[in-house]
Amino acid sequence: MAEKPDQLPDGVIYKKYSALKMKEISWPGKKTGSQGKVNASDADKRMVDFYREYVTENPEVIRKIITEILESDQPVLYHCTAGKDRTGITTALILTILKFDRETIYNEYLLSNNYRKELVQKRLRLANNLHFLYPKMDLQVLEKLSWVEKRYLDAAFEEINKKYGSTDAYIQQALEFQTQKKRVYSEVYLLIIRDQFLQNIILGLYLKL
Repeated sequence: MAEKPDQLPDGVIYKKYSALKMKEISWPGKKTGSQGKVNASDADKRMVDFYREYVTENPEVIRKIITEILESDQPVLYHCTAGKDRTGITTALILTILKFDRETIYNEYLLSNNYRKELVQKRLRLANNLHFLYPKMDLQVLEKLSWVEKRYLDAAFEEINKKYGSTDAYIQQALEFQTQKKRVYSEVYLLIIRDQFLQNIILGLYLKL
């Protein structure tokens, strides 16, 4: 954040939460990657480890993040560094609390690959053009760290099931969202989604007229 702080408009309230920093799992840095000390297999394993650890290391912080989002009466923009891993896990948990089916949750998670495609391809081309400066750098490592994969989110849910028995138990015990609170959230956001859907229909009819 110190290197690339957010540019915030007036009136915006900024909050920062750190449930698990990537460096806490020996994340491959630029120097390590450029020197060829990490291969694609290493990077893949660290991604899986990160997803497993994120959901269980500091659930109280995750609870604060999700509570801030679900209980806000104002629009909320939330993101991490790349906007795909910590944000992806958090969104998957929110959708689980709101009783979305697992297929929808995964489809939403994997959308990061679509939205980041142009950026990732640009970075890969740049890295390839500069490969002569770092001949030991494995471009597959950069590519591995740039995308999301279904099995990464699988790893998070598997770790939850391993430690808590089920996702519902994790939500109730670790995140402390009881059945009544989940029901209230679901009802509130169902109304929001319905109202937005109706607005889109009305707008569509208006445009056709």
